[in-house]
Amino acid sequence: MDRPFVAELIEALRRKNYFFSNAENHLNLVGIRNSNQRAGKYDDFLCGLVMKEDAWRLYVWPFTTDPSTSYLRRPINRKGAAILCPGQYLKVYRLDNHNNWCYTLCQRGGPVKVFRDNDKDSTLDWDSSPVDSGYFGINFHWDRNEPSGKSGVNYRSSAGCQVFRYKSDWKEFRELVNEHVEDHGKWFDYTLLEEGDMINVPPPEHPHPTPNIEHVETTTAEEQKWAEWVVKKEGRFKKGKLTVYKLPSGDGGGSYEVAGINEKYHPKQARQLAKLIESGNPELAQDFAEEYILEYTKTVKDWHPSPSVRFVLRDCAFNRGKTGAARIYQIAVNAKEDGKVGDATKKKALKYDDEELVYRLLAARQTYEMRKRNPSSKFWKGLVNRWIACTATALST
Repeated sequence: MDRPFVAELIEALRRKNYFFSNAENHLNLVGIRNSNQRAGKYDDFLCGLVMKEDAWRLYVWPFTTDPSTSYLRRPINRKGAAILCPGQYLKVYRLDNHNNWCYTLCQRGGPVKVFRDNDKDSTLDWDSSPVDSGYFGINFHWDRNEPSGKSGVNYRSSAGCQVFRYKSDWKEFRELVNEHVEDHGKWFDYTLLEEGDMINVPPPEHPHPTPNIEHVETTTAEEQKWAEWVVKKEGRFKKGKLTVYKLPSGDGGGSYEVAGINEKYHPKQARQLAKLIESGNPELAQDFAEEYILEYTKTVKDWHPSPSVRFVLRDCAFNRGKTGAARIYQIAVNAKEDGKVGDATKKKALKYDDEELVYRLLAARQTYEMRKRNPSSKFWKGLVNRWIACTATALST
């Protein structure tokens, strides 16, 4: 199961007619349950969707929404192990003491629904178990048995609670909880989605432990401007709506692309975007494309302090990947060309004023491309026009 993007998560909530708030520091908590019914893995996500300084920030933590294998085999309730039912639970959670060892969000404001799995095996039977409603202490906490989360095994962490794989992630979650309490009071909502509720997320090919994933940082106005520019420059539009573009022979990007996100180098994302457009969601596809482009190029954003220079470097990274962008940068500043930007490259770059460096990057892009393409190629004119347009836009930033 892939980490969701902001637009994807919001669209899933809207499609279910679920409440979420865009008030500053309001913590929208959304669990996403993996379709895999084998217990014992941290293969779900908890998402913290928060508006900060007029921009969405999405935190995504490895998580389990399921009871552990030990509690499935030996339920503490005679009706069976508790598996929280998907749905939205409004004003059900507040800070309280969980079993005298963790001060966290606890189920104190209302009942929740759970499946009662009572066949005492390690398969999660949410599709066939009876439903029970009540106060069951379905709380949020970390894996007390292994706070580091190193093994990724969920053997005895939960009898039905919502559990973080890493204690460090729970601490980050608690900081957001405190900010919410200060601005919006003590009560919290929790929404549990299923993998199938997400837009065009394919089921996993096999069960796998979820890696520790860092949250997506706030998108700045500068970054948003660049991402929108790329989509408008790369994308093909019909009546103002983003469309799928069939690539000409010899392009090298596969058979199609959406906003420059092509089938060959970004197969999963290209497929998702095409499906969004084909299902009548071109606006969502455009938002998804902008988010993915920013995520794909984020490693280069600390290479230089100037917004104009960063604008060009991001564009280089999107077109030629991180290593190609690094080589273009090193050509521009006469640094050792090894495809890895370190302190030496950054120091050399600071010798040039911003405008000169932008123009040097323009020349470096041509030098780099001439190693790979013949200027007589039918694509060369388009490349040159792209570099010039990027340079002009960067200098206006």
